[in-house]
Amino acid sequence: MPHNSYYQIRVQGVVQGVGFRPFIWQLAKKYHIIGNVRNDNQGVLIQIRTDKKTIKEFCQQIKSLCPPLAKIDKIITKKIDDNKTDDFKNLKSFKIIKSILGEALTNLPSDAITCSDCLDDVFDKNNHRYLYPFTNCTNCGPRISIIQQIPYDRKYTSMAKFIMCDSCQSEYDDPQNRRFHAQPNACPKCGPQVFLYDNKTLQIATKNQAISQTIEFLKQGKIVAIKGLGGFTLCADATSNLAVKSLRLRKKKYAKALGLLAKDIKMIKKCAHINNKEQDLLQHISSPIVLLQKKTKTFQNKLSDLISSESNSYGFCLPSTALHHIIMRQIDNPLIYTSANIADNPQIIKNSQALDNLASIADFILIHDRKIINRADDSVMEVINNNSTIIRRARGFAPLPIDLHDDFKKSDGILAIGGDKKNTFCLIKNGTAILSSHTGNLNNYATYENLQHNIKLYQKLYDFKIKKIACDKHPNYISTKFATSLVEKSAHKIKLIKTQHHHAHLVSVLSEHKKANNDTKYLGVAMDGLGYGGDNDGTLWGGEFMLFNYKNYQRVAHFAPVPLVGGDATSYEPWRNTFAYLYQNSNNNWQEMTKKYADLEIIKFLQTKPIKNMQQMIEQKINSPLSSSAGRLFDAIAGFLNLNREKIHFEAQAAMNLQTQAEKYFFDKNIQGYKIDIKDNIINWQGLWQGLLEDSKQKKSTQIMAAKALLCISESILKMTIKQSQKHDIKNIVLSGGMWQNKLLLTKIIRSLKQNDLNVLTPSQAPSNDGGLSLGQALIATNK
Repeated sequence: MPHNSYYQIRVQGVVQGVGFRPFIWQLAKKYHIIGNVRNDNQGVLIQIRTDKKTIKEFCQQIKSLCPPLAKIDKIITKKIDDNKTDDFKNLKSFKIIKSILGEALTNLPSDAITCSDCLDDVFDKNNHRYLYPFTNCTNCGPRISIIQQIPYDRKYTSMAKFIMCDSCQSEYDDPQNRRFHAQPNACPKCGPQVFLYDNKTLQIATKNQAISQTIEFLKQGKIVAIKGLGGFTLCADATSNLAVKSLRLRKKKYAKALGLLAKDIKMIKKCAHINNKEQDLLQHISSPIVLLQKKTKTFQNKLSDLISSESNSYGFCLPSTALHHIIMRQIDNPLIYTSANIADNPQIIKNSQALDNLASIADFILIHDRKIINRADDSVMEVINNNSTIIRRARGFAPLPIDLHDDFKKSDGILAIGGDKKNTFCLIKNGTAILSSHTGNLNNYATYENLQHNIKLYQKLYDFKIKKIACDKHPNYISTKFATSLVEKSAHKIKLIKTQHHHAHLVSVLSEHKKANNDTKYLGVAMDGLGYGGDNDGTLWGGEFMLFNYKNYQRVAHFAPVPLVGGDATSYEPWRNTFAYLYQNSNNNWQEMTKKYADLEIIKFLQTKPIKNMQQMIEQKINSPLSSSAGRLFDAIAGFLNLNREKIHFEAQAAMNLQTQAEKYFFDKNIQGYKIDIKDNIINWQGLWQGLLEDSKQKKSTQIMAAKALLCISESILKMTIKQSQKHDIKNIVLSGGMWQNKLLLTKIIRSLKQNDLNVLTPSQAPSNDGGLSLGQALIATNK
């Protein structure tokens, strides 16, 4: 007989609220092991009595067979002295015991879509959960959206007020039941319910009748606000131009593409092309919105042209909850599926707010009485060059940890605030990065308040004590001012670290690829709208080539700087950028250039603007800071081609429209880009603008000129990247910044760099846009 000893097994990671304890119970039964398992502040703690061979097999089985929602970071096993085993020495079986509190060290689970087993229950007429919209188990349902503190036990969630009936309690107490310790467990008898209101706040139906009427209203073309896992969404018939137009006008979302909800993959395939990678994403437990290439005129009831008129893509998702499955089961068309808010305000999560604020948008409002503690937008993803790319990191991904290299295992107490647009924040605790869900645009005060609320909430959930705060160097960023105020409130006991914008973009990529924190240099290509430069001279950067690591950076090349005439106005009036580039590339001889190209539509348009005043602003350096921004270059080209020339309605609209126009000819081998113009370490754009003027004179199509312009930009970036990699003997290239969400540019650059035997690192767990900025800031701060 092998000798039995007492062991303690510590499992860390996302191991609470995912069915981990019943999984351990069943595994212990299989091996005939005695002992116990509990949740605590560090994760899951297992104490067992067995022999050396069995403990090894047991731990291997934990790794290979763990529940689908679990993410194991570490399994630590140690032998216990026989004198310290009184609490389970007399056990004759294996038990699940009461959780214990302490400083929070465990990771929190994210929400997950309704699993297939629960859906079977929902649509089984003989099941007592038939058509119950809150059906869930340990493998699915709400998690982070209902947590108030950890350990993740029912009494610490918004389910605490729902007392389980005898049947649900029996499931909850049975280790062999898949609802064992499923904290949101409920049924029609004891759980949350739905209520339907009209836009005059009159309750008109409850329970199943409320859902049935919701379905009928949607079929009639009505707009209905529906409360889901992490907030309210607005839904309407996607085949009805009237419904879509009404929704846009009421929501004041005039141009940005609207998301779509489909019943199943079959329905999506009628509207869009889907490859295997995209199908896997659609069916992922996070249920993200996935950008897919449109099909043309193939759906039996054609989708409204107003959904995404400036894009060749649709953003589709599948139902994430039993409620959405029940609704879509009886609807034959895709639905519009967009956040329930006005303009840039945060997504609404409270019933009272929905009834007060959505009455002007929705015809009807379907609420439920399970409180949402933590807002969770839909994640947005796209497959580019056969790689999954996160555009917005939210439900299903946040706050799942991002594992770092072991060099950071002692890093702790760092809060990074992020930027002002697409804001997220990041915590570094015990060597792990915890990147928040998408917050939004901090220029909106409600969003700024939401940021403050969420940071306090995360501090509570993680027992997080701030030692350092990292932020952007830009002195006028709201995020920077907020970070400064937190330091001042601490009487400067907290250290403030200001990071360069593009350095943070690039470091975020190193961190998620688990690169070591050493002196190894990488060549980074950071392309975005703009960020505060590193020379403290007021120059704004955005088309940058950097030698860098976690500790420092060196700017080695960049796009030629151009004045932003009108300052911030250039970010939403593309024509200003068009003028600045044309003026600069005329060698400041505007009259001669306009005379030569007087018949061009763009010149006639610009002549209606206050050109003399703008020339003076440039010459006298009045509200015209220099910028090497890639984003403003894209805007300038779009303005030239009359794409959103006067004004954009949302960030990057003109650049996205430019990509759409370029798609037809970008990979056409018969189309050549405009002339490349590189001098020393600066990319100039005289060849590009001269080419646009001449092609416009010859009346070339917008699609051809857009393709030639983007080809010129991609080939210029490629040439400069290869030049700098050879000059500095670096093989590892890092791409980050919002402009790398241009799939044409990214695909071509990655392919070409690999053909030149260069290794390319791109974001995969965090967005390349400013949504990943806080991750980079946090890692830079570890060295300060």
